[in-house]
Amino acid sequence: LLGAQVKPQTMQRAAAVQDNLLFYQEHTYGAAESIDDRLAENTQVQWGEKASYAWTAVKDSNLLREEAFGLLQDFLPRADVPTLAVCNTLNWPRSGLVRVFIDHEMLPPDRAFRILDGAQAVPVQAMERRSEGTYWALWVREVPPLGFKILRIETSDQPRAKETPGTNSLTLENEFYKLALDSDKGAIKSLVDKETAQELVDQTAAWGLGQCIYETMPNRRDMKPDVFKRTSVRNVTVKPGAAGPIWKSLLLTADLDGCATNNGMRAEIRLYDTEKRIELRFALRKLPIPSPEAVYVALPFQAPNSKMLYEAQGGCVTPGDDQIPGSSSDWQTLQSFIAIRSADGQIVTGSEQAPLVQLGDFNLGKWQPVTRVEKPHVYSYVMNNYWFTNFRTEQEGEFKFHYYLTSTKDTSRTFATRFGWGSRVPLATRVLPPVKIGALREPQKLSALAVTPSNLLIVEARPTRNGDGIILHVRELEGKSVTITDQEVIASSDIQGADEVNVLEEAVQQGIESLAFKPYEVKFLRLMFR
Repeated sequence: LLGAQVKPQTMQRAAAVQDNLLFYQEHTYGAAESIDDRLAENTQVQWGEKASYAWTAVKDSNLLREEAFGLLQDFLPRADVPTLAVCNTLNWPRSGLVRVFIDHEMLPPDRAFRILDGAQAVPVQAMERRSEGTYWALWVREVPPLGFKILRIETSDQPRAKETPGTNSLTLENEFYKLALDSDKGAIKSLVDKETAQELVDQTAAWGLGQCIYETMPNRRDMKPDVFKRTSVRNVTVKPGAAGPIWKSLLLTADLDGCATNNGMRAEIRLYDTEKRIELRFALRKLPIPSPEAVYVALPFQAPNSKMLYEAQGGCVTPGDDQIPGSSSDWQTLQSFIAIRSADGQIVTGSEQAPLVQLGDFNLGKWQPVTRVEKPHVYSYVMNNYWFTNFRTEQEGEFKFHYYLTSTKDTSRTFATRFGWGSRVPLATRVLPPVKIGALREPQKLSALAVTPSNLLIVEARPTRNGDGIILHVRELEGKSVTITDQEVIASSDIQGADEVNVLEEAVQQGIESLAFKPYEVKFLRLMFR
């Protein structure tokens, strides 16, 4: 879009990353004897081979990211002070959290500083510190769609002010929410939306919001609802967490069956001041246990006369209503969000790392022909080793995962989609060292491409195979017909022409001036540039 030449080898490397991820997720690549003979050579070798696909994808995707930033770097304005380039890969202006590591040589640990968005200081909060630098959280506002914003880092000779400690309490409150913690359950017992005065936690539920649950059963081949045994956290301690300009938090530690005795379960409950948002962040240190076990996190919401809607692969699903009878009913897989929707508003939540859920109740072993959701409860199915072939017997090591959550009077799918995608897809950031060029060159921000109808989501944008344009994968969100014209596709480059194509880039209609979408339709658009 800005004029960089993306080589064919770059896209081949991107395709290879996707191939490796697809090979890893092919579940039958584990050994047949992986459960009943877990130490066998074939079990170990096959797991090593299977895991290699994931680790190769991790390594190569990091290299691909560096290559992408290398292509972009020539187009980023520079200044005589260090700067941050914050990039938005989604198709609407986004405000959100940026996590960035800044070396202490660039940002000394004892000196005051500001990070500026134009003339406005950006909220900044320290996260993790190392001897060579610090990971910082920044809240950046209105980063342009498919574009970037440049922030300036300015230091002074004044000493840095000490951080404000958190308060020792079992409650958190701001202009959006009032939250109360149950210290015995290590979970939220009350969450009041101050805009609507609604209590969002089901007070009759056996489990609290964000409560960790450990589950066992005697026999992998006998999955019936009455055989499961469930326990929860104990010896819970609560300490004050952060009290910065972005979020306040409480820190929890507890013992949990199946986990290490020292810091087996750690959690942070964050209440954001920058937007209407809560995060539940967990770290479990799992012990290697070969007997059948699982871990859940309970999210028992209260929302009278509500229905659930979640994003699946390629669209949204109302459990039961939008499913083929006999398809998966005991558990579902979320993409970016699940929404609990009523006529008055919706609760939206999701998780990047733990997308598997059971809805309404613990459903494993019910084998329902059609999904039935009696209550607006979400049980996040974090991990299990219940399957009796192909998978690893043990789950071991530290696993970090988190949930994002909001509530709103806005009942649209567009709101839920944008909150979910904006939470799951991070704003990409690069620290740029100073150069001796004087003042910052324009532009301080730029949008390379914008599609103006709000009910259209650009699922993916990528170069064409021959590199003369880009392909947009576009989905309609609200169930409303919409037509986009060439005036509603705003690009930083001159558009020479546009074609409707299929997923293989084969032309459906050439030389189009508008593209019509039926409700929930997905289409592919090829934009050609001069």
